[in-house]
This record gives sequence, C-alpha cells and structure tokens, in this order.
Amino acid sequence: MIYLLSFMRKKPASFSGIFLIIMALAPMLGYSQPAKPISSKAVFDHFDHLHKVDARLVSGDFYQTPFMNKLAGHPYFFDSEWKSGYVVLDSIKYDKLLIRYDIHTNQLILNTVNITDSYLQLVLKKEDISLFYMDKHLFRPYPIVQSQTGVQFCEVLSTGKIDFLLLKSKRLKVTPGGPSDYIYQSRLIKSLQLNGEIIPYRGRRTLYKLFPEHKSQIRNFIQEERMAYRRINLEGHIKLIDYCNTLLSVK
Repeated sequence: MIYLLSFMRKKPASFSGIFLIIMALAPMLGYSQPAKPISSKAVFDHFDHLHKVDARLVSGDFYQTPFMNKLAGHPYFFDSEWKSGYVVLDSIKYDKLLIRYDIHTNQLILNTVNITDSYLQLVLKKEDISLFYMDKHLFRPYPIVQSQTGVQFCEVLSTGKIDFLLLKSKRLKVTPGGPSDYIYQSRLIKSLQLNGEIIPYRGRRTLYKLFPEHKSQIRNFIQEERMAYRRINLEGHIKLIDYCNTLLSVK
C-alpha cells in the first residue's frame, strides 16, 4: 500500500512537484489522519521509480528528525549517521538501502533517495519485517513485546543452540541543570533464546545454571580468557556464548 508522504525541512528540486500536491491536499487530509491506500500497480511502479525503493516497504508514516532545545544525545541505536543494509519484509529482501533505527520512538527509518543528506525519511512496516541488516549487524523482532509502540527489534549477537539477543531502547530524561535540559538515557536488556524460551542473561551464572554439565569447561574458558577477575564487557559475553554454542554443538 502507498500513502501520502511528508517532507523534511528542505526539499530537493526533484521533489517540488510532489510537495505542491501534498500542500494542496493537506487541508483535506489533516496532519494525523491516514491517507487511503492505493493498490494500483501503475502507482506502485511510479513510486518505486521515484524513490528508488519498493513502495510496499513504506507504512505510510513520515519521520521527522527530533528537535528540542538543549537536547543532548540522539535517539538512534548506533548514531545519527545513515547505515547501509537490507530489509526482509514478507519474505522479500530489499537490498542496498540506507536506514537507521530510532529506538526512542521505535521506528525503522528509510532514506528514500539513498543519499546521506536525505530530505525524505519514511517509516517502514516493522510488523511485516522478519529481519534487517544494518552496518554489518543483524536485527530481528524481539520475541516479547516490551513497548506500547509495538514490535521492537533486537540485535542478534550470537546464534546457535543459544541465541544471544540485545534489546536497546532510549527515553528522554530531564537533567537537573547544565548545558542540556534533556538527555537520551539508554536501557539495555540482554537475553538468551533457548528452545524458543527467552531467558534473562546475567552473565556466567546464567550459563552455569542452564548447563551444569558444562560448568567446569565454561569456568576454565573464563580463566583462560582472563575474564575471572574483571567485569566482562559485551564483546567478552559474545565470546563466552559463542564458546557455549561450540560446546553444545558437539554430540
């Protein structure tokens, strides 16, 4: 389905015609009312050619870059830069995209003209997305809905018998003073998925409890990697779970 789209604060010359049409129709549509879907193949083809991406990726929502006075940080998973990648939606792979993931509003955003200075940013149909790949990192829907905004995507850090999942979100927090009035505060949830079950991951003790038969091997690995007497960082946890997947793959 294709919906009317909104522009950012500036418009390239190539989009001026569409902008005039949107402005003419704005009084009839209203800001928050969804437009009627159009199913014509000719219109699909028109938008596919215009935006250099299949129009069925688009949910109909438009995205506007957050702007607040004295706001520190950004709402994105990595940073504010566009990342190259692909999206799998309804079993169809859409490649060579520029995307970024706003984890404050929980929106996956598409740069429709595939340039880093994008003027038209659209929100993708996250409910129909089975996975996406962004900046060499794999994401898929988190099995448990944690947000009122619906489906959230987690980064897949390790796969095998155990999947290691990282769910990241952000919220705005009022600062007590200083150069910023607001700051983005991150929240991380680390989980394991084992036999379809989601298990909170709290480090080595979680692995000892799940796999008591491999406890001595896991402990030896931790000592060999010099993790025993220091706090394990995220890369260390990935390495540890990769090792557990190796153990579990041996019959």
